[in-house]
Amino acid sequence: MGHNNKKSFTGLALLAVVVVPAALGVRFYRSLPAEPLSVGIVVPQFDVEPVASATALPREGRRVLFFFSPSCPHCEETLLQFGQMRDAHPEWFSGDRGLKWIFISTAGKDETTAFAEAASWPVYYDAERRAMKSLRGVTVPYLVLVNEDGLVQYRHNGGRGLSQQEALIGMFYQTGTPPDLR
Repeated sequence: MGHNNKKSFTGLALLAVVVVPAALGVRFYRSLPAEPLSVGIVVPQFDVEPVASATALPREGRRVLFFFSPSCPHCEETLLQFGQMRDAHPEWFSGDRGLKWIFISTAGKDETTAFAEAASWPVYYDAERRAMKSLRGVTVPYLVLVNEDGLVQYRHNGGRGLSQQEALIGMFYQTGTPPDLR
């Protein structure tokens, strides 16, 4: 390999190892929300598509917005926790008197439809994560609690243990305010 070829190879290697990942990192960083969703602000309007048996998106009452992907292990765990809570506390899930549970998938349309057809939850599809971005979510699972006045009362990216989820949702059901805001 000649001297000029070594320089070209070194330049290409430097480009591949340093410049390209840095550019991708900047692109990813710029796509993140500027700041997290603040507690106490009015939840922004967003649209999602109902899938399978889901009806029109509830826009009133106390709402539990849960953004997930069916193939996400933390999301699967949280969905199982919600199922356990539904068995233990059916009043939290009972129509007009309970909370409005809104499960919003950020996965592809086919994966979301397959999940929704087998699920016992109303599932909505968030094309291109527009709704999640409007609520300044970064990753799934993403949980947002909205009170009857349409104000954000709580938001959290990532999973939590069953006892934490149960305490959080239970207090929100009883008082409209999660425990860490009281």
